[in-house]
Amino acid sequence: LKVDAESTKIVAEEGFEFQILDENKEVVTFDVYYPHPEKVTNFITDESGTVTLPEKLPYGTYYIHEVSAPYGYVLAEDMEFTITEYGAWTEIVEIPFADMPAKGKLVVNKYDKETNESLAGAVFDVFADADIITPDGTIHYAKGQWIESFTIGEDGVGESSELYLGKYYVQESQAPEGYCLDDTRHEFELVYEDDETPIVYAHYDAYNLPTTLNLYK
Repeated sequence: LKVDAESTKIVAEEGFEFQILDENKEVVTFDVYYPHPEKVTNFITDESGTVTLPEKLPYGTYYIHEVSAPYGYVLAEDMEFTITEYGAWTEIVEIPFADMPAKGKLVVNKYDKETNESLAGAVFDVFADADIITPDGTIHYAKGQWIESFTIGEDGVGESSELYLGKYYVQESQAPEGYCLDDTRHEFELVYEDDETPIVYAHYDAYNLPTTLNLYK
């Protein structure tokens, strides 16, 4: 069973490819006779997120080795499991194998619009621009929901926490001292890269105009 490491729900998607390794980390070969005889070492889950091995495993220690993860997930390390007895076909052993969902961060660089100098102290709010749903079906945020705030550091750079993949937007809620607020809504999307990239990044260059003081006589 392919499951989400955070929710423990079954990921009902095809594409999880794996091998069974023996106690010496050697690939186990299985004999398949239908629709034609062949030897098989790799297995891929179907749309239910599951796969059944064609042969019973003798008792002993084994490992599940992930070859490729389902879309939206990151490859996991080999997982050890033990078969304690040579059971009957009616006594199915279900083994959940968990993957972490890939996530992403928004990185904001803040500048003076006139001088291009870096600015510190601005505060940004992050909102969901669509329902944020992981492949296991969990709805993490509803469209329009406020998620968090983060502050631009002394180096003029700020970043969000790790966010689930999906569509978001960010707005400045507090300008740097001495500057005008720019509350323009900036949309961004965190997009899955591959099963070896746990964190993807989106970037946004934001600018502020300095406030002006007009004196009238």
